[in-house]
Amino acid sequence: MKNADIVDFRSVDRKKLMNFLMDQMPKSVYLLGDLESNGTNFTMFTALDNGEIRGVVCYFWGIPGTGIIWILGNEKTVAKFIDGLENETFVILIPVSSERKIRERFRNIISYQEYIMECTKTDSDARTENCRILGIDDVDQWGFLKTERTNFSREEKDQFVKNLKDQTCFGMFENGSLVSGAVIEAETRDLVVIGSVKTLSNHRNRGYATSLVGHIMHHYLEIGKKGYLFVRKDNIPAIRAYVKAGFTIVDEILISYNGIKP
Repeated sequence: MKNADIVDFRSVDRKKLMNFLMDQMPKSVYLLGDLESNGTNFTMFTALDNGEIRGVVCYFWGIPGTGIIWILGNEKTVAKFIDGLENETFVILIPVSSERKIRERFRNIISYQEYIMECTKTDSDARTENCRILGIDDVDQWGFLKTERTNFSREEKDQFVKNLKDQTCFGMFENGSLVSGAVIEAETRDLVVIGSVKTLSNHRNRGYATSLVGHIMHHYLEIGKKGYLFVRKDNIPAIRAYVKAGFTIVDEILISYNGIKP
């Protein structure tokens, strides 16, 4: 890495970049999704050593004023990228093996580990008529699920509409009311990433998340796509729910917050 060149990913052979990211799976699953969809909401740089990719750093737009950074590669390459970061507000995702380096570089950083879980099969009866893909007409219920309030600012409602228009959002209903929801946050020809799973506080611990995620995976497995999701290692109830839905733990990643609370 000492003599590596840091270059824009667009100047790198695409097949070589995709192969590198496949070798980094499943930590690279979001990056693969954006590359395959030709997303434009990120900037990626690669570290080249004698023409071989040793690592990548990817910057995503996040909360206004906050960057979301992904760094993947071997430990030396990740350390080099970390050394190049400014002491600004960001959320960073790196391999767990680089936790010591990020803590040394940013003394006040707040970190926790997440499991990456994978689903390649689920129960045959996982599909339920109480779950469906949400549309714009569901915006008020979607907003209530997200905030547990009935009054939203214009900015909040605009964001809820954007969620429903730009992403595939699934919801689970009870007596016509939305009680649990999730979002497909990345998708390729072969896989999907489920995120933003949330159940109304007064409906938790009743199996809704298990049923919802199981339904989603039944939908995608039928068309040949396996699923992934990220969950905090200390969120035992969520982990149990996802295991019941057919997920298994396959990897870990470190998420750190600098200048912002988790």
